[in-house]
Amino acid sequence: MLLYVSCLLASILVSCMSFEEEKLMAKDFEYLNRQVTPNGRFYIYDYSIWGAMAWSLETRGTVLLRKAEPFHPNAGEQIDGSVAKWISEDSLLVYRYKKGAVARDTLPLDVSYKKYSGLIIRTETYAPGGGGAGYLSCDSVEFGKFYIRLHGVNQPEKIVTYPLGPISVTTVGGLVEKIHVKLFSKYNEHVPNPLTTGLESSNYTYTLTNPMDARLFDRPGIYIDVKSDLFK
Repeated sequence: MLLYVSCLLASILVSCMSFEEEKLMAKDFEYLNRQVTPNGRFYIYDYSIWGAMAWSLETRGTVLLRKAEPFHPNAGEQIDGSVAKWISEDSLLVYRYKKGAVARDTLPLDVSYKKYSGLIIRTETYAPGGGGAGYLSCDSVEFGKFYIRLHGVNQPEKIVTYPLGPISVTTVGGLVEKIHVKLFSKYNEHVPNPLTTGLESSNYTYTLTNPMDARLFDRPGIYIDVKSDLFK
């Protein structure tokens, strides 16, 4: 019994080690995605690291690093929340939730600013709301400076536009097959009190009817998978 307890404590200590003491490898990551900033000076990494033990939770995070800096979860500027959109080349909007808070209107509970080497991070805090998921298809993609526009969404003439930032892609054999969009909303017209729904977050996956060259998506505001590139 004593031996079992000692082993259990040892495993807990190992699982609680800081990443500074660990040599991370590709197998440690559930995912590791990266987007370049519109000014071309930084990378934003979004990652999830498997728990050290089968029963432990994964560790997720988002960090901002200068392009020349090697990736590490503890490096650079930690982004506390979800990338919502690029406001300008040097200004990023981040949304975060305050656990247990209740929304009274669509205004943020708090707004804060950080500056990292000239890049401004505006963080808005909201009460948590609901969310959902959707699975659709699209025929083609149009890229703007701060937006992505999907054409032929489930029907030839339908077009939808999303801000760059909370966009990621699934690539197979050098071709993008799926586009993933995180859509935020502060107003839900389908509930009795639409102004007090909190910040809702929904995930949409669009399957391209004609997969596109992945190099076209290696541009500001779009997360691409870099796990295999960083851990060769």
